[in-house]
Amino acid sequence: MNTVIFTASCWAYYFFRVFFCFKYMDILFTRKNNTRAVPYICAVIVASLNTVNVTMIKGIFSRGLLLTVIFINILFSCFCYSGKKLVKADVTFFYHMIVQFIDLFITTVLYLIIGKAIVSKSIERSVFFIAVIFIWILLYKVFKKLLSDYKDNVSTRWIRVFNVISYIAIIYFQRIYLSVMSENMLTNWLIFMIFAAFMICLQAWYMFRQETGKKLALVELQKEMVNKNYHNILNLYKENRNLFHDMKNHLRNIRRYLRDQRIEEGTEYINELLEPVKKTEKFAVTGNELIDAIINYKMTEATEYGLKTDINADMLDKLSVPDSDICVIFANLLDNAIENCAKEGTIGLNLTMKNQFLIFKVRNPIKDPKDRDALTLKKENKLLHGIGLESVKMSVERNQGTFEYTDDGEIFESFVMLPIITDIKKNQIQSKGE
Repeated sequence: MNTVIFTASCWAYYFFRVFFCFKYMDILFTRKNNTRAVPYICAVIVASLNTVNVTMIKGIFSRGLLLTVIFINILFSCFCYSGKKLVKADVTFFYHMIVQFIDLFITTVLYLIIGKAIVSKSIERSVFFIAVIFIWILLYKVFKKLLSDYKDNVSTRWIRVFNVISYIAIIYFQRIYLSVMSENMLTNWLIFMIFAAFMICLQAWYMFRQETGKKLALVELQKEMVNKNYHNILNLYKENRNLFHDMKNHLRNIRRYLRDQRIEEGTEYINELLEPVKKTEKFAVTGNELIDAIINYKMTEATEYGLKTDINADMLDKLSVPDSDICVIFANLLDNAIENCAKEGTIGLNLTMKNQFLIFKVRNPIKDPKDRDALTLKKENKLLHGIGLESVKMSVERNQGTFEYTDDGEIFESFVMLPIITDIKKNQIQSKGE
């Protein structure tokens, strides 16, 4: 009976060990389509290999098997997620180093408490397996929120160094499985823990600095858009100011053309007068300064690249969405439309208010694949380039909204629906009222 319990708990232990690796990968990377079953297949394969090793062979730990497991996990991760293969490999390797050290550390602590290592095929080892699974669940709940801001933006500069040193340390510390413990080994444990804490703090600092840099870039882009939008509108105002100032003279000239029945010349004269006014039709006036600045900046950019624009925008109420999220959502979707719009195509933009929701639609014909990178290389402002639609989705969901997009190979259309007042804002308003 003990053998059955041990085998089942051992299999569950290694299954969830790999399964949680994919859970963390889901947080950090974008899953490819039709890969729902991949994590389960990988977890079953790895769990079966490890269970056979532990139950059929006397050795509890095998360096070769550990590398084999990591290699299998990396292969499945590369197949399952988009992004750089080396980054996915680094993260997968890092995960397995951490969970192996959790196993080693708990085994060491138990050794110091009870005087022996729990490595035999016993009920104690089965309890150990189940307890560690619950520890993984707890750690996942803690780190899920902390890591969510770094999706598709993972840096492995320090992780790679940690992985190399960690594997060497695991080879050394695995002697605990053989019930070998010395004062020297305990000292080395302390040194390694200090090193690990230093590397984790270094990585956390680097990620924080990277995130802060991205936010500063968004602020700079916002300032640039507001600035350029202001100058564009100012120039149009100057053009139209002369038009309105000379309106009496213009009307006299039009009356003379009509009186002399010079229709064609009169029509041409009117068209010349309307030219500055037509330019204002390209601009959005919604009442929200930031949204106006983003749309007008990006649509002006689109016309500079020879693209046409079709803007339909309602007057907007004040939104509870943070400016940083508005910047990510609107600027990134419009950038995506500009970079992928067919040559001389028309970017359609629709912005409406309905039932306390802001609805934003962007539509563009898709360019020929061979021209895909041409516009990206021409663009000078690359502050937001590479943020991706996944960041738009995260910003929308953070504000309790909905984001969808369709791509039929000819037309790309994105759809965003944001509440005017989120539930968080409603609670704040209710609290003030009370």
